[in-house]
Amino acid sequence: MSADINTDINIDKDLCKGCDICITFCPKNVYEKSKIRNKRGSAIPYAARPEDCVSCKICERFCPDMAISVTKQEEKVKKSKTERIDDAKKAKRKG
Repeated sequence: MSADINTDINIDKDLCKGCDICITFCPKNVYEKSKIRNKRGSAIPYAARPEDCVSCKICERFCPDMAISVTKQEEKVKKSKTERIDDAKKAKRKG
């Protein structure tokens, strides 16, 4: 896998407890600890090198709080295309 600049990495600051599992297990060392603290007082990680992310989603799978989501741009396009098809089907049923 090569680096994918079309990857969005989102960390839900309210869910994160600052356990650093994502930092420990990321094979590309994308994450670092930040100085930003959430409502719990936990120092949350951030994607310091998102351009190095290969969308393996290890961080997403290992996160015990489900605070991380990794989405490739193509997945976003597929979702919106699916949503458009669903909307068209609903419109046909109504009309």
